[in-house]
Amino acid sequence: MSRQRLQKRRTSGARYGYRAVAAIVAAAIFPVFFLAPLMRISYSVLLMGESELTISLRDLLFAQGGALQPEVLLGLEALAPLKPTLAALSALLVLALAAALATVIASLCCGRYAATLCIAGVGTASLLGALIPLHTASAMLADGTVSIGALLSQGQEAGVLPDSIGGISSSLLQNASSLADLAVQEIALHFDAGYYGALLLMAFLLFWSGAHLLIGIGEGKQPAHRAAHKRKGR
Repeated sequence: MSRQRLQKRRTSGARYGYRAVAAIVAAAIFPVFFLAPLMRISYSVLLMGESELTISLRDLLFAQGGALQPEVLLGLEALAPLKPTLAALSALLVLALAAALATVIASLCCGRYAATLCIAGVGTASLLGALIPLHTASAMLADGTVSIGALLSQGQEAGVLPDSIGGISSSLLQNASSLADLAVQEIALHFDAGYYGALLLMAFLLFWSGAHLLIGIGEGKQPAHRAAHKRKGR
């Protein structure tokens, strides 16, 4: 009886430890996602060289003077071809955050390995799936589907361009917006530290839950094997 009680205490302690780690890791996704740079725009301008612009959710949600204003920026006519792609990208990122929140709740309430594994799988798949609309948006900017000149012109008129590219857009638009399309030689969208940090934490939850699920299945089969050996000994 004492061995059985000791085994139950060990199992219970391991389960509580698993739940605590899973909840902490899932909760850590939110500050990483919101505070670290989420996206990076790299561009090369003729005679001005290469430059980058980083965007974080903190900047988008709490925009002040000289920062990006998402509600105004998305209303620009030049961004109309990108709206379906940006909507898909936003939906996948929101789904990943919802999966992180669900993981925290599931870890605190029930601590079932299978539930956490499934939720973490959804979150990981959502983050990996977000690469598709990001690459699509990057390709649309690079191939001219979205006019850089028109985007800069409308953004400058609306006052939504950050200070880091405001001066560049002014110099490019002195003559005509079509010259900006020629001057901007390369432009690409990339995920940054916030995305990869969230992906790393979500992948950890996936493997953490999967490992404990396999261990639990193995421990569940051990008593049956022992009972079978005892019967054979008799």
